[in-house]
Amino acid sequence: FNRLYKIFMDQTLYISVKCSIYIVAVNVLSGESLEYGIDNVRTKIKDVMFTAWKFWPLVHCVTYGVIPARHRILWVNCIDLIWNAILAQKTSGDGGEVLVDGDGFANLAIADGVVVGGDIL
Repeated sequence: FNRLYKIFMDQTLYISVKCSIYIVAVNVLSGESLEYGIDNVRTKIKDVMFTAWKFWPLVHCVTYGVIPARHRILWVNCIDLIWNAILAQKTSGDGGEVLVDGDGFANLAIADGVVVGGDIL
């Protein structure tokens, strides 16, 4: 029962608070107002939570079912890097942007936080 309680708390209360703080902090640090950051949490937290519920239970199954105890910290830290990239993509701006150099070639095309290639414009 204790493990189920810890998993429930981790996947509901803890992750919602942690992700909400992340979204507000990223917005405030990028120059937006606190109110904008809080509104951004309201619009994005549901999608972030559903993504977390798809991601972390599988990670925990692999962590405790496959990974030897001596490698778990390294494993979880590596997976946390992947989660941070997913979280950054989920909480980034709504549209894509294209960075163009002087000769009309796109050096980098970004759509929803994902690099999609360098196309000729």
